[in-house]
Amino acid sequence: MQKIKTYLILLVIAIILLMTTLYQVEIKGQSRNTILTFIIVAITFFSVMLSAKIYFEKIKIDEMFAFKLIIPIITILFVMAMPIFRSHDEDAHWLRIYDISLGNFFTSTEYGHLFQEGATNYPAAKLPRAVSTVLDKAYDGSSTKEIFDVKIDEDDEVIYALPTTAIYSPTQYLPQASGVFIARMFTDRPIIMAYAARFMNVIVSFTALYFAIKLMPFGKKILLVAMSIPIALEGFTSLSPDGMTISFSFLFIAYILNLCFEKKNERFTWKQGITVTILGVILALCKIVYLPLVGLVLILPKTKFTSRKKQAITIAIIMCVAIIANLMWLSYSTNYLAEYEEGRPVDQLTKLLSNPIKYLETVIYSIDLNGAKYFLSMFGGEVRTK
Repeated sequence: MQKIKTYLILLVIAIILLMTTLYQVEIKGQSRNTILTFIIVAITFFSVMLSAKIYFEKIKIDEMFAFKLIIPIITILFVMAMPIFRSHDEDAHWLRIYDISLGNFFTSTEYGHLFQEGATNYPAAKLPRAVSTVLDKAYDGSSTKEIFDVKIDEDDEVIYALPTTAIYSPTQYLPQASGVFIARMFTDRPIIMAYAARFMNVIVSFTALYFAIKLMPFGKKILLVAMSIPIALEGFTSLSPDGMTISFSFLFIAYILNLCFEKKNERFTWKQGITVTILGVILALCKIVYLPLVGLVLILPKTKFTSRKKQAITIAIIMCVAIIANLMWLSYSTNYLAEYEEGRPVDQLTKLLSNPIKYLETVIYSIDLNGAKYFLSMFGGEVRTK
C-alpha cells in the first residue's frame, strides 16, 4: 500500500512538472513543435521513473554522480524549452554581450543624446543592425531558416540604448561574450553567436557548480537541490548574467566551508588566499547584494594561522580588496543611473520609512496584480509583446 502511495505521489509530481514545462512552451509559441513536446514528456517521465527506481531499490548514488546524471538532462530540457532570447531580459543582455565581445567593457555615453535630450551619461552602443534584427525575427515568429539567414554586416550599424544592462559589471558577461567572440571567428550569423554565448555560460556555470559540489564538506544534497531550482537553472542555461553570479556564490561558500571543516588543521596558504580573494572579487563585481557573502572569511578558524594577528590581517586584506573592487565599479556605474530618479534604492527606502503603510499597500497591490506572473517567472521567461 505504501509503495502504491509513493508511486502516486511521484506521478503527481511528474504531471505538475510536465504541465508547468508545457505551459511555458505554450506561452513561448512552441506548442506546435511535436518533437519538442515529445522530448519534454519523455525526459520528465524518465526522470521520475529513475527517481522511483533509486528510491525503492535503495540504490546509493553519491551527489557527484547525481550531479553528472541530473544536470545534463535538466539542461537539455531548459535549453529546448526556452527558445533563444525568450528568457528573462535575454534580449537586453544579448545587446550588452555583443558590445562586450567587441572589446567595449564599459558602455559608451557618446550617443546618449539620441535617446535623452541633454543627456551626458546615457549608455548606448553602436552595433551591427543584424544583432537586433535577429531579435525581432525571433519574437515575430519567423521561421528557423529566416532567423538563420540573418548575417552581420559590419558597415550597417545602428545605435542601441543600454539603460538597464550598462550598470552590470562586464565580469558577469565574460563567459557569454567569450562565446560570441569565438563564434565571430567562424561565422557571421548572430543566431549561432547567441547559442555559442549560451553554451559558454553553461560550461562556466556548471564547472563552478561541479567544484562546489566536490568541495562542499557537508550538505551536498541541499546544495544539489538549491542549484536545481528552476529560476537558477534558467540563469545557467540562458544569456543571463545571473548564471555566473549564482554558481560562483555556491563555489565561494563551498570553498570557505571546505577550508573550515575538511582542512581546518592545515595552514592557510598564499594560494588559498589568492583563490579566496579572486572568488570574493568576482562576487563583489557581480552584484552588491552578494558582497556580504565575502564576510564568510570571518569564520576561518584561528588554527589555520600562526597567530591571531596574521589571521586578522589576512581576513582584512581579503575583505578590503573585495569591498574596494565593488566600490570602484559602483562609483563608475552610478553615472549611468543619474538620469533615472524614479525607482532608485534610496528613493524606495525613503518611501518605506516615510509612509510604511502606503508602501505595504503598494506591495500588496503589486502581488495581486502580477502574482501569477511572479510565480510563473520561476520557471522561465515570458513572451515579449510589442
